[in-house]
Amino acid sequence: MEAGAQPESVRHVRSADGSSIGFEVLGSGPPLLLVHTMAIDRTQFAPLKDLLARDFTLYLVDRRGYGLSADVPDDGYSLEREAEDIAALVDAIGEPPLAWGHSYGGVCVLEAGGRGILFKAILADDLAMGGPSPPVPRELTDGMARAIEEGDRDAALELFLRTIVGLNDEQIEMQSGTDFWKTRAATIHLFVRDAAQANTFRYDPERLANISCPVRFVVGEETPEVMLGSTRAAHEAMPGSEWTETPGRLFTTMYSDPETAARQVKDWLRDG
Repeated sequence: MEAGAQPESVRHVRSADGSSIGFEVLGSGPPLLLVHTMAIDRTQFAPLKDLLARDFTLYLVDRRGYGLSADVPDDGYSLEREAEDIAALVDAIGEPPLAWGHSYGGVCVLEAGGRGILFKAILADDLAMGGPSPPVPRELTDGMARAIEEGDRDAALELFLRTIVGLNDEQIEMQSGTDFWKTRAATIHLFVRDAAQANTFRYDPERLANISCPVRFVVGEETPEVMLGSTRAAHEAMPGSEWTETPGRLFTTMYSDPETAARQVKDWLRDG
């Protein structure tokens, strides 16, 4: 291990339906649960994890079907199962953690909180669903499915990144061929599963009212309109929640300027 590096380990918990949910533990300090979005596993947070581990004990979970949590049933997927997975992990942590959920992961955290799971504070950015219109066009999922069937996962991933994530040519070129890209390509088939949930989901104000901890929603100047609308819908359904706008976008800043992104996340969580 390099000087100054933090120890890390991989662990598993058993969810309510018997699924094994894997996560990575890194760092020291107050517990911070990180929940990734669609079409990527916990390595989404790779640029920030060593920076955040200086101040927090990180619990980087792989949502069911991804990475360390691949051995789960294919049937009966729902956000309720995701909430149960998070409940099992919070129980293993042993105290209410801070939580940061990006996009789809943020909705999973809110669902867990709404179902009675306790958190110290929640940070959710660029939420992927729950807005005024379905976030995933049918022609996109059909096009991605055809590309996957033809064995071209890279094409399916590029279509996803352009249409849903809103990346431009330069941003896609910067990621193409990297380990991060390869990980996303390997799990891109799960996007169709997640998209079905995203297109039918709506926020339940009564359920959100069960969340008693501080909640901060974050968007950026470059956040796509569909995510902006979805995040605003969650904020408006939660009286007392915080709203923060940041230059650029947290999702892209965490790769182009991880030091700044890590500092922002630390400040937002400490404010919570």
